[in-house]
Amino acid sequence: MSVVKKKKMKAYRILELGKPPVLKEIYVPYPGQGELLIRMGGAGLCRTDLEVIDHGIEILPWKGPFTLGHENAGWVEILGPGVTGFEVGEAVISSCIHSCGHCEACLLGNDNYCESASARGLAEDGGLAEYMIADQRQLISLGSIDPGTYAPLSDAALTPYGAVDHARCKIPGNGIAVVIGIGGLGYYAVQFLRELTSARIIAVDISPERLDVAKNIGASDLVISDAEAMDKIMRLSEGKGVHAAFDFVGNDISMNLCAKVTRCMGIITVNGLGGGTLNFSWGNVKPGVDVRFSQGGSLAQMRSIIDLVRRDKISVEVQAFEFHQLYDALDALRNGKLKGRAVIKFAKSDE
Repeated sequence: MSVVKKKKMKAYRILELGKPPVLKEIYVPYPGQGELLIRMGGAGLCRTDLEVIDHGIEILPWKGPFTLGHENAGWVEILGPGVTGFEVGEAVISSCIHSCGHCEACLLGNDNYCESASARGLAEDGGLAEYMIADQRQLISLGSIDPGTYAPLSDAALTPYGAVDHARCKIPGNGIAVVIGIGGLGYYAVQFLRELTSARIIAVDISPERLDVAKNIGASDLVISDAEAMDKIMRLSEGKGVHAAFDFVGNDISMNLCAKVTRCMGIITVNGLGGGTLNFSWGNVKPGVDVRFSQGGSLAQMRSIIDLVRRDKISVEVQAFEFHQLYDALDALRNGKLKGRAVIKFAKSDE
């Protein structure tokens, strides 16, 4: 990858694990074969960014300094050699996962489980800069959808979509699903269950306010996460348990709650990074239950999400920050003071 001669940009760089990103001036990269240069419109933030800042991510070993920002959308600035199907000025969204496109997983359409996957903004240069490079195959046109608002679709929405899409074959027409944690990802999971299934949706959270949000977007029943949560869920399911449980917390309590309330032949999907452990043993996990960790979603699934947004089937709630307010956004994220998904917004043109 070369750089645009004499042209520089500002970027928030991770220079050392365990330390906050640093605002640096670096050269604007130039797209190589099959790549595009994207003028950034929006870069979403989530707790994964805090994991990167604090100590890195175990599955993505540290390879040296990189630009933060893994939920990215913007406008095409330059077409690299061999690029077709895109036009300069077109609004696009980029997959977070940088897949190879030719391993067994990629060829089967499971590019989010690529054998040699990396990730923009988590291990290599991402979108918390004025420009970003992305591969043609990992970009999707947004049409009239605003990149500044909808950047979180590339992870905050894609991850729960992947989880729900995989699990829906386990949910019958009169099925029941429980979503634990109505935060950035659980918010979308409720909506995808509403759109992709006919399930009765039980929402679980420690916050009454978040449960009110869940009710407004399709949850049938609301349960406060406390010592009585299991009994309440079992009563709502007439003592049989749910067909599918989605855990967006991932601590000991939430994971084992999933095990206790999921019926035989059901499915438990864990997306939360709470560091918990599931007691996978006879009597705790019922026979025939699938237990899985879900990682993002495929490019095909992201196209499906964009289609739902275009048809006004999915609502998006974001709290916008300007580029220079990154540290404020990270503080609000760390301290649980956000209303919606944090997004760093860029102007369409700085000319």
